[in-house]
Order: sequence, then structure tokens, then C-alpha cells
Amino acid sequence: MPDITDTSGLKTYGYGGVIYLLVDIATPANLKAGTTVTLDATATWLMCKEACIPGEAAVSLELPVADAPGASTRWSADIAKARAALPPPPPADLSLKAYRNGKDITLVIDSSRDLNPVSRDVYFFDDQGFVEAGLDQPAERSARQVKVGLVETDYAKRPAKLSDFCARRRLVRGGPEVVEVSFDVLDERVMC
Repeated sequence: MPDITDTSGLKTYGYGGVIYLLVDIATPANLKAGTTVTLDATATWLMCKEACIPGEAAVSLELPVADAPGASTRWSADIAKARAALPPPPPADLSLKAYRNGKDITLVIDSSRDLNPVSRDVYFFDDQGFVEAGLDQPAERSARQVKVGLVETDYAKRPAKLSDFCARRRLVRGGPEVVEVSFDVLDERVMC
């Protein structure tokens, strides 16, 4: 999970330490056991401490094609740990909606039980760059509802859905601290 970082007054999402980028890859049906396949990718990043420095690298990995998975590798335990750390979906008793008014988006979280009064703030971030990372996210809270205000980035393409969107802080007592949520973004004029 990323943390909110402040680099010279600029708030962004940042990762520290060793990062595993988990990617599911669908294999074509015509792959033949005993052959090899090459996976190519371009990695880009921004490394920040006191200043931000961009980086980029072309990476390539050649793998053997087999009928069954091979034995565990030296990375298996780390990958399993990274998968286990992925945020779960929200509890089933939460209803999630989002409404757009210009560049403002209001997330509405309704619950059939009392929400967690201990967590006064809820923070949402998306990994697709639709939401301004550096702005406050004002929240209105009642016992069974939270409304959170977000702002689209200037380069957002007015998303119809915010997906792979994560909430930090426990939304409900006893629930996970981080959950992965997905919101349909509805035009407020239509909903009134």
C-alpha cells in the first residue's frame, strides 16, 4: 500500500522499501511445453526524497513453458506475502456511490451498521491518476454514512468508474484498515 508523502510541499502517493508489482498474465492456448517465452516491459518511476528524479528501464525475462507449474523459486514466499497484503473488498454491508458535479466528486458510503467512530478521517487514493493526490479530502460523518469530497485531476478523462480505488482507515469497527473499492461515478444532475 502506498503512503501519502510530502516532498517539498507536494503531496503524492509513495512507496518505500521493496515493491512487488503483481501482474496476472493470460497465456495463449498455442504455447507449447518445452519452448520458451520472453516477457518484455518498460518500467517508469519517480524516485523522491528532497527532489524527484524520473527513471525508466526496459526489462526482459525469458521463461520456460511447461504443462504444470514448476517448483517454488526464491521469490515464491515474497510474492505470496505481497498477494496476501492486497486490500480485500469492502464489507458486504456497505453501499458505495459517487456523484460528480464539475470536477468535484462526492463519495457516499452508507452502512447498515454503525461505522467506525474511532477513525475520524478516511483517505481514498486511486492508482490511475484521476484524483488529485495533494488536496485535502473533507469528510462529513454520521453514524451510518460518510461523504468524502474529491477533486478530479486536470488531465482526468471524466471516469465513469473509479476502480482499484482504496480506502485507508477502518470504515467499520473490526473491519480491515485498507479496502479496495470501486465506485460508479454518476452525474449529480441525473440523480436529483
